[in-house]
Amino acid sequence: MPDFNAYTVFVDESGTDNLKNFKDEDRYFVLAFCIFDKNYYSTKAVPTFQKLKFETFGHDQTIIHGYDMMNCIGDFECLQDKKIRTIFLDRLTEIIESTNFILISTVIDKKRLKEQYIEPQNPYELALKYSLERLYNFMRERKQLNKLTHILIESRGKQSNLKLEEAFNKIRSGKNWKQENFPFEIEFIDKKSNSTGLQFADLVADPIRSQHLRPHKPHPNFKTLEPKFYCKGGRNCTGTNFHGYGLKVFPS
Repeated sequence: MPDFNAYTVFVDESGTDNLKNFKDEDRYFVLAFCIFDKNYYSTKAVPTFQKLKFETFGHDQTIIHGYDMMNCIGDFECLQDKKIRTIFLDRLTEIIESTNFILISTVIDKKRLKEQYIEPQNPYELALKYSLERLYNFMRERKQLNKLTHILIESRGKQSNLKLEEAFNKIRSGKNWKQENFPFEIEFIDKKSNSTGLQFADLVADPIRSQHLRPHKPHPNFKTLEPKFYCKGGRNCTGTNFHGYGLKVFPS
């Protein structure tokens, strides 16, 4: 039996990786990695998240997706009630703020990418490479490189998954900055999976993209995420020195 990592990683995106005729609102593609200590995730993060669902919906089967939530679709119709909406969103923000996880995210500026490269690489694959390189550095710091790390990504369909897995395997096998072999394994998770970690990744990806789309109008949740980013200098520098480490923007 392989020796498994002490951490588990959940991945989601915001925006599209389309490079053809995209609108200004779709200028940025964001990939977000949420890294959880497995023991903390199973004993603290998941129960707290499920408790919020029981309190709001009466059951824990609702899958929290940012788009559905903000548009009050499906189970989120109850959020049309201003009082319920305020209580729910405030509590959700508190949970994200108080939950311990490490955040690594890559932002691809598709407009600048097309301007600078004649044949630009796919934004998702670029973001994946930069994020995996930073994840490797994090695992090296935590002395976990001799153990297998599972990376859980929301499924995007059979063909898209095959293409992404091919790109992942190339990066993992040495097509990266230091030409290292990464001890990572990818797992595709069905969109209907009630995974707390994937829901966290969904909730953090959009504020990061919004922050870059509208820098003159800071996203209220981005400030909450700043202390989560993997940063230079360790825990003593939490909330600072994360640009280029936990948050990579390309082209810069």
